[in-house]
Amino acid sequence: MVEDDNIRNDNIPKPAQGRRPAGTGGGETPRRRPAGATNADGTRRNGEAPRRRPAGAGGGETPRRRPAGAGDGEAPRRRPAGAGIGEAPRRHPAGAGIGEAPRKRPAAAAENDEISRDDTATGESNDTNAYRRYREDYPERAYGKRKRGSFSKGALVLLIGIAAGVLIGINLNLLHSKPDAIEAFDRKLDLGVSEVTNLSYETYWNFVYSSYIVLGDDRETAQLYKISDKVPRHNLDMENFVTGDDGYLHYSSEDISDTKVGIDVSSYQGDIDWKAVADSRNIDFAMIRVGYRGYGSEGKLDTDSRYEDNLKGAQENKVPMGVYFFTEAINYDEGVEEANYVLSLIEDYNVTYPVVIDTEYVNDSNARANDISNSDRTDAIVGFCETIKASGHTPMIYASRNWFVQNMDIDRLGEYELWVAQYANVPYFPYKFTGWQYTYEGSVPGIEAPVDINVWFD
Repeated sequence: MVEDDNIRNDNIPKPAQGRRPAGTGGGETPRRRPAGATNADGTRRNGEAPRRRPAGAGGGETPRRRPAGAGDGEAPRRRPAGAGIGEAPRRHPAGAGIGEAPRKRPAAAAENDEISRDDTATGESNDTNAYRRYREDYPERAYGKRKRGSFSKGALVLLIGIAAGVLIGINLNLLHSKPDAIEAFDRKLDLGVSEVTNLSYETYWNFVYSSYIVLGDDRETAQLYKISDKVPRHNLDMENFVTGDDGYLHYSSEDISDTKVGIDVSSYQGDIDWKAVADSRNIDFAMIRVGYRGYGSEGKLDTDSRYEDNLKGAQENKVPMGVYFFTEAINYDEGVEEANYVLSLIEDYNVTYPVVIDTEYVNDSNARANDISNSDRTDAIVGFCETIKASGHTPMIYASRNWFVQNMDIDRLGEYELWVAQYANVPYFPYKFTGWQYTYEGSVPGIEAPVDINVWFD
């Protein structure tokens, strides 16, 4: 036994020279002991107070944290507030105080009380089982007071509207700002027919009219054009366009006291009695055509056959006037050429209203500019407007609503005044405009032929 003891002691690593931890025997492996721990005989080291040991931990046991209410020797279990010692832990519903009468539970809950839930067999923790039982017993609390699936009609309309908008927007590439035709319903989203889908449909179209120019009366085949953010938009209320006592359209609001009534004339109106026009006191100004560019490859510049008579007649009768030129320019240089030509024709007259480039589709096989690109057409317009502006006059662009939308790069024209032609009760045109030509069948004293009438904003 002595030999055996010596052998064991020889095999045990000796402690390093120096201070040995208190309570370590001569042949024991030194162990680090926390400050304030007791020696093996229960005495305190250096008079230190012993560490507080949790209730129920034996003298030689490793201290374990035990929940309040757990008896000595029991495995510690988390117990909900209000559960007695020895009771199976159950999750207590929020708002039910200890000692209160239990809430009435569904019939299925009582049956569940008889079912044994073996944590070891299921592999679930006590907390998981407790929450599952709580969810089964109190479904109204686990999922909230609102039953799942019970959405309001407004919320459903909103969700369908958002989904439809996103789907249509992605499929139709509606973020494109260039004048490319987009079919509103290339990809149809069939939602059936109901009050909800009708509301969603109208919500979608309200969004469309605020963000796109819609060409076509049939929504199923309408073409949508993204409204440019580079051109100023008007804030007119269409309800404020009214017919005045003079028989012409006017616009009146808190910000705009009244608009002006103007006519635009050319050789097609024949001989005009400008004194009668002035005496009627209903016409505030006149826009007079001074010339045009001819068709064919030559594209010769020419004057309107009655431009001098009309300029003189309006000026002599003190009818304020502007002028316009019918363009067939196909590039920037030709636009500049047309502008210089106009300036040469009006230099002897008091032109106080804008100098306008009139761009339109020409129903003639010899037309020069019908099939040029939008970029080339816009170049020509810019060439004209820049030249007029440099002369000190106000440049302006005239076109129909559809021609503006489909045949120009409108992003490049935001700095110029616009004169739009659309024969309707109100102008369906989002951009800020100075003039709106609303009819070509107007009647004016002193002019025998039908004449174009315009609402004009200063």
